[in-house]
Amino acid sequence: GCTDIGTGAKSTMAIIAAEALGIPLNQIQLTNGDTDVTPFCIGESGSRNTAFTGPAVIAAAEDVRKQIFNVAAPQLKAQPEELDLKEANVFVKSDSSQKLPLSKALSRIGSEIIGRATTNPAFKDAEGKSFAAHFAEVEVDTWTGYVKVTRYVAAHDSGTILNRLTAESQIKGGVTQGIGMALTEELLIDRPTATPINPNYRDAKVPTHLEVPEVEVIFIEPYDPYGPFGGKVVGEPPITPAVATVANAIFNATGKRFKELPITPDKILRAVQV
Repeated sequence: GCTDIGTGAKSTMAIIAAEALGIPLNQIQLTNGDTDVTPFCIGESGSRNTAFTGPAVIAAAEDVRKQIFNVAAPQLKAQPEELDLKEANVFVKSDSSQKLPLSKALSRIGSEIIGRATTNPAFKDAEGKSFAAHFAEVEVDTWTGYVKVTRYVAAHDSGTILNRLTAESQIKGGVTQGIGMALTEELLIDRPTATPINPNYRDAKVPTHLEVPEVEVIFIEPYDPYGPFGGKVVGEPPITPAVATVANAIFNATGKRFKELPITPDKILRAVQV
């Protein structure tokens, strides 16, 4: 039911469905955010889409597989539990030469097969966590107070990476937001009226690719037994360490600690000139 907000959830769910069903990815068509055919969702948030929606997709796919095997079993003269499905072919596990194309196996039924599942995973004494370690190099101009981030490395333990392109993109996006939070972004409020003075992207100074270096992403991929195919969350962890990483790098360069954000040139000049 969730609408993809740019994190790649739509393609990730398709990848999970393809793997769980045993069907090529190019044969998966995914519909999301359509209230006529999908259940209600409170929204894509909380780094929960892969961890929560993924298992539901797998469970629904397993229900579909059971129905497919029940239909195909008489055609292959086998029991449903003796069958498997890979690359859109239903076959007997003990003899893979006994197989049927999925389309042929289902040709005898005149309706759709619908998989249904309700998941509410609960793991006693277990909690899946993602971990990250970030590293930054900065140059600080002590004449102008300008800070330039020259190199950034983000190492993440996010379990099995299911969709590498979008996972890397989320890491890079989170780091970019963190650099902006550390150095430039500040919501200014007119105190007498409580009105935002800079409620726009021009004055809020969100960094662009010109202000951010190429972010090197390293994934550590231990299999997580509680996530879909070993995967864990990616979405929010990247921004969490980024701010402190930049602040620590500035401390390493100047010997001065900054505890108020953003760390703007005027604050740096006042600190280094003392």
